[in-house]
Amino acid sequence: MSITPKVLATVQKAGNAVHDANDAVDKAAKAASMRLMATMNSQQLSGSADKEFARWKSIARVLEELQEVEARMVDIYQRVGSMVEADTEVLASLPRLSHHERMVSSDQAVVDVESKPASSPVTSSGGKKAKHTLSRNDKTMMKFLVSRLNKKTPTALRQRDMSAATGIPPGSIGGTIARLVKNGLITEPSRGTLQLR
Repeated sequence: MSITPKVLATVQKAGNAVHDANDAVDKAAKAASMRLMATMNSQQLSGSADKEFARWKSIARVLEELQEVEARMVDIYQRVGSMVEADTEVLASLPRLSHHERMVSSDQAVVDVESKPASSPVTSSGGKKAKHTLSRNDKTMMKFLVSRLNKKTPTALRQRDMSAATGIPPGSIGGTIARLVKNGLITEPSRGTLQLR
């Protein structure tokens, strides 16, 4: 049998019971002590003082033993707590389907995805549609480049400046430029220079 959370809870209940017993005996010991002091103040040499002392001494011994048991229960609880294994859920086995049943169930239509609207088609500066669609980064970069570039002369632009101006992460600038070149929207005559088509 492994140690489960249920076993740990049972050990905790036992520890709580010992703690409650300890509290009750402690109250009884205090009451016996008060009776003993009252008896000693009124009748120091009487036989009843000896009886009260013997009663108090017996209760004090039981209290001491209970305190030891309670300390031992705390130790046991901590050790058992470190051995608790998480409950493992056991899944019920699925029925085994025959080949025919699998084929019938696979013909059923299952739809679990949401469709997204398509990106806008790429258009070159000549108004011709390209084969690919623009991503959000592509559109943002193209807006920026149209304001900075022209068709006649190449313009030198640094990637970090483009990133700062567009908000596109620096690591995505190269890929964005490559897609725009591939789609025929811009050209890169030399490294670091761009030109509109």
